[in-house]
Amino acid sequence: MTPPEQLLSGLQSMANDFQWLAIIQHILLIVMVILLMSFKQRVGRLVSLYIALSLALVSFLAISHTGNFFTGIVFGILALLGLWEVFSSKMDYSLKGTLRIQIMIALVAGFLGFWYPHFIEGRFLALIASPYGLIPCPTLTVCLSIFILVYPFTNRIWHWCLAVVGFSSGLYGIYLKINIDFALLLISIYSIFALIVLAWKKRPLGKPAI
Repeated sequence: MTPPEQLLSGLQSMANDFQWLAIIQHILLIVMVILLMSFKQRVGRLVSLYIALSLALVSFLAISHTGNFFTGIVFGILALLGLWEVFSSKMDYSLKGTLRIQIMIALVAGFLGFWYPHFIEGRFLALIASPYGLIPCPTLTVCLSIFILVYPFTNRIWHWCLAVVGFSSGLYGIYLKINIDFALLLISIYSIFALIVLAWKKRPLGKPAI
């Protein structure tokens, strides 16, 4: 396992070296959100493909830039699950029946993942150049925010895997004193709880049976 000091150094280096790519990721996410709000399920496969490719990018950079093969393999698996979703189309992005609490959680957590100022000099710069889409924790935070918006009509296997990886990554981030990873930990716990309710009670959290 990569030593904490080496891991933090690698993440900092990645955030600095690939700011241009981070800016592209931020722009693409804004475009995806606008498309999702405007066209909903009609762009569902495109949104799933974007999420999968973002996870694949995290996997690639983890291996190529920091030599972290464990993270690379885990995110590679998450990306493959995303590609499976692109072809199977199990998710429904129509946002029908989304609760206010889901919207609030998704907006707050999603913004924190998008902003993620920990490795960036300047909080304003972080709004357009944080390492979202480059490193694990902010990427998972944004992905799970999208899944919370879509819940309960998510690809449950993909959602479960994202939530479990998010939970462990959030805990480790807090251990490394990256306080903003509390957002990832909390949205992962909410996702796991919501998925357990869906599996156990056969109905979504806070909604009538489907």
